[in-house]
Amino acid sequence: MKRIISALLLTLVLSSGYSQVISRVGVVDLSKIFSQYFRESVSFRKIEELQTTYEEERRNIINQIDKLKEDKLDAQRNSNESLVLRIEKQIDEKQEYLKDYHSVMTNRINRLKESMQASSSLSSEILQAIGYVAEQEGYAVIYKAQDPNILFFSKDADITDLVIQRLMRNAGG
Repeated sequence: MKRIISALLLTLVLSSGYSQVISRVGVVDLSKIFSQYFRESVSFRKIEELQTTYEEERRNIINQIDKLKEDKLDAQRNSNESLVLRIEKQIDEKQEYLKDYHSVMTNRINRLKESMQASSSLSSEILQAIGYVAEQEGYAVIYKAQDPNILFFSKDADITDLVIQRLMRNAGG
């Protein structure tokens, strides 16, 4: 009987020791960090200016296309087929230009974002803040929230806001 009780106690002690080995895993949203913390950086302002320019030009082209569509309707009402064909050609050209413009500008903006995120000094600063927060909060592993291998994570595992607070504190903001 004493052996059974001893074995049970030993099992309980060992199992409680193993249960403490389970590590906390966290996630961090790097794009949120870049958009909130580095909002004031020259690189970020350049990206925002480029996005604003893109949106303005896009709206301008869409307005031109809409105007051409109105002109086409007027030409159709007046039974002017040659004008309808010319306007249709202009509409097609504008739509093709818009598609190409969108592709070029989206690629340019994405390259700027990637180069900003790849900056070694920025990456180092972020990694230091992530490491500090992870240690302070008891996390053993931190993943990027955008990692395609992560199927689910609890909001409790997201340390993004804590990392941003740490970066702001270190920057004196």
